[in-house]
Amino acid sequence: MAASDRTKIIHGARQDSNAWRAGVRDGQKWTSIDVGLGDPSRLAEIEIDDGQEKRRINYYPASANVTLVPQYKANTGRCDPGTFH
Repeated sequence: MAASDRTKIIHGARQDSNAWRAGVRDGQKWTSIDVGLGDPSRLAEIEIDDGQEKRRINYYPASANVTLVPQYKANTGRCDPGTFH
């Protein structure tokens, strides 16, 4: 993202990403219209100039990689939150 932001040319578009499926490719000139960095639940909107036309592209900037994180919930009826016993 840093190189793409600095040069306003797409660098590092991944084939398995939502951006790729929406039509984003390396080498395209782009302009940010509405991008919420760090928030994959917010729809990103950019304008792409691929040399033939300008078009708006929308996609969710979520990763294709899924990480499972264990979730624990204390049973407050049986657990002392101060000691976890």
